Amino acid sequence: MTWINSMKNVDEYVTGKLRPEESLLFEARLLLDPALRFQVAVQRRIISIVRMYGRRKVKSDVERIGQKLFSDQSKNNFHRAVNQAFDNH
Repeated sequence: MTWINSMKNVDEYVTGKLRPEESLLFEARLLLDPALRFQVAVQRRIISIVRMYGRRKVKSDVERIGQKLFSDQSKNNFHRAVNQAFDNH
């Protein structure tokens, strides 16, 4: 198995994209191959970091848009409508 195919299988296993029989076979390989277990651990960490970065990026974008909307005095009607919507709840 080439390195590329191996990484593809690792990624598909970690993200739950393998068919059940492929997953079972992969798990058997995990029991026998410490290097494969390491690859799986690394891939899980990479996915976790990418997700965390994505959440931070979205949060940053939303904060930036909010700042832009609420600092623009020409959008006072919008400000009032948002405040009223939240004041009623």
